[in-house]
Amino acid sequence: MSMADRLSTLPPRVQRTLALLVVPAALTTIWACVVWPLLHAWQGQVEWRQSVVQTLARQRGLARIESSLRTQLTTLPGLASWRRLYRMSAEGASVIALQSDVSNALVAAHARPQSFAPIAPTRTGPLTKAGLRVTASMTIDQLHEFLQQIEGLGHFVRIEHLTIVAPPIQPPRENPPLNVMLEAFGFATESAAVTAATTAQSEHR
Repeated sequence: MSMADRLSTLPPRVQRTLALLVVPAALTTIWACVVWPLLHAWQGQVEWRQSVVQTLARQRGLARIESSLRTQLTTLPGLASWRRLYRMSAEGASVIALQSDVSNALVAAHARPQSFAPIAPTRTGPLTKAGLRVTASMTIDQLHEFLQQIEGLGHFVRIEHLTIVAPPIQPPRENPPLNVMLEAFGFATESAAVTAATTAQSEHR
C-alpha cells in the first residue's frame, strides 16, 4: 500500500490536520532550499558590485591627486619647517643633537645645567619623537631667557612638563635660584627619507 492510499483511509479531520502541517513544511523547505540561496547569492553580488565601485572610485581619486602629492613630496626638503627637523643619521644621533641644542640654550641663558637623561623615542606618524629629561638651576629671569633661546633654535624643540621648585626662604629684592625640571622634545626624520625626497626633487627638475 502506498503512502497516498494510507492517507486516504484516514478520517477527513486527520487528513485536514496533516494537510495544514504539510503545507508550512513544504513552504519552509522551498524557502530554505530555493529562495534563501538565491537571495544570499543576489546579496553577495550586490555587495561585490558596491565594493568594486568603491575601489574604482578610490583608485580614480588617488590617480587625480598623485601628481599633487608628488609635487609636495619633492618640495619638502626646501620647506623651512622640514629643515628644523633633526636627522637620524645614526642611532641616538637625534638625542645627542637635541642635548647639544638644549645645553647651548642653557649656557646662553647663564643657567647651570645639572643633569640630562634621554627619554625613550616614540613614533609620531613618519617622524620619531626624541626626548630629553633635564634638570638645571636658574633664576626666573634666566628661565625666561632660556625659553627665548629655545624658540630661536635652528631645530624645533618643544618643552613639556615644566616643574619649578623655589627655595622656602627668599631674600628680598633678589631672584633666588630655582630648581627647574623639564622635558624637551624634538622631532627627527630618517636621513634616507630626506635623501630620497631630494633625489626625487632633482629628477623632477
